[in-house]
Amino acid sequence: MRLLVPLVVLLAGALVFTTGACGTGASDFSPQIFTGTYFYVSFAGDDNQVPAVGTSLWGTLTSDDQGTVGSGTVSRNDNSVINGPGPLSPFTHLTGPNGRTIWRIANVDSYEGGVGLDGRAAVLATRITSLSPQVFLLTKQQGAFNNASLSGIYHLAAFFYNSTSTMDGSIWGTVDFDGVNMATLNVTTNTGGVVAAQAPSVTAYNVDPNGRLTYTLSTAPLEGGVLEGGEMAILGGQTTNGGIQILVVLIKAGAGLGEGTFTGSYNAIGLFASNAGPPAWRSVTTLATADGAGIFNILAGRQNEDGVLSANVPVAGPYTVAPNGALTLTPGQALMGAVSTSGQYVAAAGGTAANDNLEMWIFVR
Repeated sequence: MRLLVPLVVLLAGALVFTTGACGTGASDFSPQIFTGTYFYVSFAGDDNQVPAVGTSLWGTLTSDDQGTVGSGTVSRNDNSVINGPGPLSPFTHLTGPNGRTIWRIANVDSYEGGVGLDGRAAVLATRITSLSPQVFLLTKQQGAFNNASLSGIYHLAAFFYNSTSTMDGSIWGTVDFDGVNMATLNVTTNTGGVVAAQAPSVTAYNVDPNGRLTYTLSTAPLEGGVLEGGEMAILGGQTTNGGIQILVVLIKAGAGLGEGTFTGSYNAIGLFASNAGPPAWRSVTTLATADGAGIFNILAGRQNEDGVLSANVPVAGPYTVAPNGALTLTPGQALMGAVSTSGQYVAAAGGTAANDNLEMWIFVR
């Protein structure tokens, strides 16, 4: 069995990440970029087991200005079995002034990604062969919140595994939050290559004063956090036994946006699965650029496909951004998602055509 770190060991209270090289030397160490308390969600998949194991992870972590994560919580869903919440064991990270970050386990570079330069969000993925494909998305916990912190239409992009049906899927569409406690979901799904619009559903949500978010996506209870200002929210779960393992990104709809909103250099993570047979899960950690005029590039980075590490193939393709931020991204097959009003956060999922494979990208700058 390939190790799902930290999925297996964080609850044991014994894991310590040790600091290693990131950049060209000690002068590149700039941990202040990644400081404070963060919500995180994660998805991992291991189809070297029979049956394949999908895992989702959610919780919080707190990082000081010296590169140490000293506390936090962790819960996980392993093929529909819930473990936690439990304490997060301390670990260290090394983050450079450009936001690129590496987390190390037993002196081995194990996770790689990037922190947005304002420190409010981060993305990482596995980068060694002893780990299964896995991605993390983090948002900073700061500010005061209530249910009105989520109000109006949000674009949704998600990637999931149903361990009961052993089918992977992606989701794209919208959620309309009423600012009180109810939300209306309108989405399309790709489940194993079968694309279908889903019937609208109205379910409850709640935002705690610290930004912790709980929301029932159709019938799946999820947990995550809201970014200060409400521009983005993240969710993982499901948080009850049975059902799915899922990672969800919500980006608030804007106005007057366009291709120029999506511009610059981004930290990027990707998730992939085949639409038939074994999932053949793949995670990617890399950089991406967008020119503000309809062309994006996903650069050469690292991918982990079922525990085999290699360089991902660079991809360039077109994109469009509607005035409300709705994004069509085409790195081969078409994906749907959104760009935030600030242009800092981008997420897209698909493929959106019948028989497409499952794919999701998340960009943070």
